[in-house]
Amino acid sequence: MSLEADTFAALLVAAGIALIFALWFLGERRSARFFDRRALRRTFRCAKCGTLYSATTTAPVANCPNCAFANPRLSF
Repeated sequence: MSLEADTFAALLVAAGIALIFALWFLGERRSARFFDRRALRRTFRCAKCGTLYSATTTAPVANCPNCAFANPRLSF
């Protein structure tokens, strides 16, 4: 059994497209997992002592690790 040139070329192109799609899909899954972990970290700046810190919380306010002053989350 032999393949004609146009059939071989079509299979080669289809395999390339499938490979690109698979790499894209795996990259998107990895990126989503990384973003989900980073989304839980919030950045805060203490209004009292000026310390910049991050906390893993969903609350809009977190206490400063240096002076325990309650600070709102930074918005960029």
